[in-house]
Amino acid sequence: MAQDEDRPARDDATNDDGAYIVPPDEQDAALGASHDDSRFQRVRLLTSQQRQLLDGLLRGLDASDALREAGYKGRAGLNSLRNKIPDIMDRLGLTDEALIDKHLTPLLYAEETQFFQKDGIVCDQRTVAALGIRRAALDMALKLRGSYAANEDAEKEKLRDITVNIVHVGA
Repeated sequence: MAQDEDRPARDDATNDDGAYIVPPDEQDAALGASHDDSRFQRVRLLTSQQRQLLDGLLRGLDASDALREAGYKGRAGLNSLRNKIPDIMDRLGLTDEALIDKHLTPLLYAEETQFFQKDGIVCDQRTVAALGIRRAALDMALKLRGSYAANEDAEKEKLRDITVNIVHVGA
């Protein structure tokens, strides 16, 4: 297999998992962007601790367990990860426009095939709107637009977590 002349050898530009990393300077050159107007100059790879946090979250751990497993104290790790994820997604071609156009919009028109049987033999089939998928896609689109009112239960939850310590001093 011939090595692409524009890319460094894979051994020189891989992450811990062996995947090829496109350096920001190479991305800028491909886009014809100068250093000053580079949209990638602020992109930094995840630290090993951030990768461990992301791995925990992707495995389904709740945030506090993933933070603890990654060695974070407090929630600062989530904020640092949250700040880097949009840039990483953009580098991978998962821009907001691409996600909506290629993935969310088709779900709004999803269809499913229903099969009808009698005595164990399929006698008819019909293609109908996949209402469950369409409802979930519409819900996601409305959430992305911020079209829902603030959740009152979440506000009540914040107030419920207040702790009051009463200390009686004296006789």
